Amino acid sequence: MRIVDWPEGPYIRSVDWFLLGDSHSGGVGLDGEEQIVGVENRRWVAKITLNEIWGPDIPKFRAFIDQLRGRVNAFRVPVCNLYAYRFNGSDAEFWASLGYPQSVIDQGWEPFDDGTVFDDGTGFELPVYEPAALVAAAPEGASTAVTGNIAGRKMPVGTYFSVDGFLYRIESNQDGVLKFNPPLRKALVSGQVLETDRPEIIVRMKDDQSGRGAADYERFLKGISFEVSEVFQR
Repeated sequence: MRIVDWPEGPYIRSVDWFLLGDSHSGGVGLDGEEQIVGVENRRWVAKITLNEIWGPDIPKFRAFIDQLRGRVNAFRVPVCNLYAYRFNGSDAEFWASLGYPQSVIDQGWEPFDDGTVFDDGTGFELPVYEPAALVAAAPEGASTAVTGNIAGRKMPVGTYFSVDGFLYRIESNQDGVLKFNPPLRKALVSGQVLETDRPEIIVRMKDDQSGRGAADYERFLKGISFEVSEVFQR
């Protein structure tokens, strides 16, 4: 299996990342309730819809489809992490995204909770941005991990992170103790950086016909949709 990079040009209009699991009925118990049986085998699936592709991006996308060979090869998909905190090079914008008032941002430090300051007239330094990283190892199959910097402690519930093309969504964040889904696909070491600015996932097409919509571009200049599922092989 080959992993193909997402091409430049096609922009994703919409995507519905969903964790699909399998359950089955164990029959009706003595209490009259149906017994639902399941194991932790959830995997990401999605329907991806692209914006219209124009000009030279049309043959580039066709070449991308050719590289996939239907379902034989996998590909990387960038995941929109709309509500995650980001650092674009501006400390002021980063501090504002964390909720610091403009008055604190302007002075560059934060007073005590009661408004008092140190003897020199200053307060606590505002946090320096560093990517979210683990402060302790986490084994394969774990659903929690501990981060130690401001980016990790402030990761919003419902946002994504990825490691090595495996995608996770945060269920809760208790001051940097992250609970997420699905459980870790692979063990992570202390110091592992969690990709939040541009998380990605490795997937493959649902079937061998999914790329046929690329042939419509020159005639209709319309967006296409296709379904994908998560790939575990690396």
